[in-house]
Amino acid sequence: MSLRSTIGIAATALLCAAPAWAKNPNKPRTPPGAKGAAYNLDQGAMAALHCVVKPEQLKPMPARIGQVALPAGVAGSLRLIFSAKRAPSGSLQAPPAYCADMQPKYFVQGAGKGSVTSAVVAMVVKPIVVWRAWADKKPYCYTAAQNGRWWSFGDPRELGKAAYRRKNAICESWNTLGKVTRCTLKPGTALAIGPTESVTKQTCRCAEEQRAKTGDHGKGPYDPTLPAWAGHDSVSKRAGFAYDQDLSVLQVFVNTDPHLKALTSHCEDFTWHTP
Repeated sequence: MSLRSTIGIAATALLCAAPAWAKNPNKPRTPPGAKGAAYNLDQGAMAALHCVVKPEQLKPMPARIGQVALPAGVAGSLRLIFSAKRAPSGSLQAPPAYCADMQPKYFVQGAGKGSVTSAVVAMVVKPIVVWRAWADKKPYCYTAAQNGRWWSFGDPRELGKAAYRRKNAICESWNTLGKVTRCTLKPGTALAIGPTESVTKQTCRCAEEQRAKTGDHGKGPYDPTLPAWAGHDSVSKRAGFAYDQDLSVLQVFVNTDPHLKALTSHCEDFTWHTP
């Protein structure tokens, strides 16, 4: 057999063994796991959040959000829908029409108002576990119910209450951190992820003084003996702030209120006994 024939046979064998994208390099490459059949998205979860996507509308998830790497296994369980950043003019990027209810104003509220500084909006494509710390009793401004919207990828108890409160900018007047819930999110759930935004003392007050004047005390009775804000001046770097930004931690926004059952396949509650 001639040398030319041998080379030709070897080249043909390599081409047959190569992936489809290598045979036609001009054809757009599909990322691993990007085919719709592999997703098996829950239609009820997508319908609950009015975020019904097609496989081709999802993009690979970045390994890092800002300064923070996503926990092991998380990036592979998510696909990117869009990024929500505040422009220099102050405006926020609008969500795509097929996910219109994921309005960035719900989770990127601005400096001093809590939530996150910016966010990546993603779709769960494989079941993923999230954790929520909430109030075991009604604090000054009762906002932290079990089915609230702010969650974490890790167990809050591993940090301890003081560090978890500081890193996630959680006012004492909002949340006693007495309970922890662990839930598994269904594929098809839309969520937003971003680093912690700052909270001012005035924001921590929850406008309770105004509630007292109007007689509207929310879900809990007005108690004038409780502090008006967390007031962690020893932690804050700037006067007037209860908590500063923390770009080293990621918060997770999931609209589980009132969709907890539609978005989760299993939840388990724990009491947070330790300080």
